[in-house]
Amino acid sequence: MLNAKITKILLVNITFFMFCFLRAKIIKTCSFEKDIFVIMKYCYQVLFSVLLLTGSFVKMQAQATGEVYRVVKSSNGQSFLLNTSGTGGSINTDVYFRMGTIYEFDSTSGISLVLSKVISTHIESELKTKGKAVKFGSSVEPEQMAFHFESSPADLDFVFNLINEKVVQAKFDEEGIEEAKTVIRADLDSIKALDSYKAQAKIMQYLWGNDYKKLNQNGDQQRYIHFNAADVRAFHAHYFLPFNNTVSVLGSFSDKEVLDKLQAAFKDFKSREFNPELITKVIDFKPVVNSIQLLSPSADKSLATVTYQNPGARQDRGSTYCAFILTQLINDKDGRIQRSMKQAGLKNLKAVYDCNNFYGTLVLSVEPSDNNFFDAFSRMTQLVADFGGKDYFKEGELEKAQKNIEQEFKSLKANNPKAFMSMVARYRFSNDENYFTSLPDSINAITPEQMHRYISDYYSERSGVRCLYTSNDALKNAAPDQQYFALDGSISDIKFTYDLNKTDIETDQAKQDLQRLIQWLRVNPDMHVQINGFADEGEFTKAYDDSVLRFIDSTATFHKAMPDATKKGYLRIEFMRAMKIAKAIYQAGITEDRIAGTSMVFTSDSKEAAAANRKCTVTLEKIKPRVSLYEYHFGKPKVAGED
Repeated sequence: MLNAKITKILLVNITFFMFCFLRAKIIKTCSFEKDIFVIMKYCYQVLFSVLLLTGSFVKMQAQATGEVYRVVKSSNGQSFLLNTSGTGGSINTDVYFRMGTIYEFDSTSGISLVLSKVISTHIESELKTKGKAVKFGSSVEPEQMAFHFESSPADLDFVFNLINEKVVQAKFDEEGIEEAKTVIRADLDSIKALDSYKAQAKIMQYLWGNDYKKLNQNGDQQRYIHFNAADVRAFHAHYFLPFNNTVSVLGSFSDKEVLDKLQAAFKDFKSREFNPELITKVIDFKPVVNSIQLLSPSADKSLATVTYQNPGARQDRGSTYCAFILTQLINDKDGRIQRSMKQAGLKNLKAVYDCNNFYGTLVLSVEPSDNNFFDAFSRMTQLVADFGGKDYFKEGELEKAQKNIEQEFKSLKANNPKAFMSMVARYRFSNDENYFTSLPDSINAITPEQMHRYISDYYSERSGVRCLYTSNDALKNAAPDQQYFALDGSISDIKFTYDLNKTDIETDQAKQDLQRLIQWLRVNPDMHVQINGFADEGEFTKAYDDSVLRFIDSTATFHKAMPDATKKGYLRIEFMRAMKIAKAIYQAGITEDRIAGTSMVFTSDSKEAAAANRKCTVTLEKIKPRVSLYEYHFGKPKVAGED
């Protein structure tokens, strides 16, 4: 019956094609161009008609790695991933929608979480009512929402229809929305109280700035508490679309039988005009230029971490391959990177690359030994700097890393098909739906030159966000040169205050602020500081300190700026204040070319104003050092007399 209909349509349209062609030949006028246009139009009509008559499922193909699963695409854009290699008698059905906070606007930040909670509540209620032994779970990530079912083959019809009714055709009312928000608020209150959550939230804020809320699956809680049923319905209608959906089925089953069930369950799932695939840029990659330091309480072993911005599969696909290789190189227990860290007294160096579609992060972590916190971070920073060396990445090491990745990929595919299918679904998008399945081949094609370019793009001109997880006791027991402080750009707000006619900083807070300033300069070697000394007009005009005068005389930069200081035997009080801080910074190892000072006297009309005038402030400026062509090429500065 179906073949007869197809034949009839083909004959009718071919007849029309011949009629237009002969007409154009006979008349031989400019109408021929119009006839060609009509012919093309009807050819497309023929193809479209055939596709419709052959059923909803118009494309069935094996992926490049084909022996594990197949992709079936519906004419409405919906995708099905079918994997018949599952064992154990149960069938796993996972439903993915490309949506989440990364696709939300500021006004709808967090709405995905509310929507997911309402749907999950409806599904759990239905399972309980029907008494079905179906395991269910749901998840919301910044780029993806998922619903997970594990059932017997006999319940597969029920699961598919449940997905259509409670997920695709979900209903929302005010009572359900309010209940969901109440539950979410309680969950978030408990999560937000965790120190680990606070630390991770701060790391992401420093990495991604204003885009942070897009990468937090919870969104902006101040926004979503105002959502109503109409808001959720509109968002659901906008994103719960066939071409925005993938259904993965894993188990031991007949393809045809499952396809028939899927077709029956989703026959009314219609396409609409909006296509989220057109969204190609949602994260603004502003580089982190200063090393930020965070501190998080922890009762476990101390752990030093540095988190770097990295690319996502859709944002910079080629560099993601390099990131996987770099992670493998770092984690190789027998590799030179691990050996060098062990020789430095550091334990359990580890790299973790989290690759999403629009963004990624790479986290380095290590366990400091004997509370040597500063050394641990310095060693990791130096390791990343070493990556930038022109010939750092060797062919043999790359080949070993590439083979290890290929073996891990094969192991995942063979031994954990559920995790494998989850990764396939995570990275599927129309411009390269085979990203994950072709990952080993793509990684094997990476060269040392591409690795060097990746390091240059994502590390050489960028800094990471540091975080130390440790206890208060460990911090107190750290040696003076191993102290660790929480530091960020607010360090520029430091102000040292003084009693009348005094030039020394005396309070414990002021002394700690000086150490924080010194550490900021140490972890940001291209940062320059200017110490601004101030005094009130009612103070002494002269201040004496031989050690400061000797410091000025012994440093070329300051001696050149103040050649007569030692001859006079004193400094003005406001300048003495600045120079004492400059001296402390210099003696902590900061080179004199990065230190400068100014001074000024202010007038006052009250005791409060006079006290406010007795201070020192700091001005910080980032000045990148210039690298000579010789140093860039050979990886070291040129030595005088060297050819």
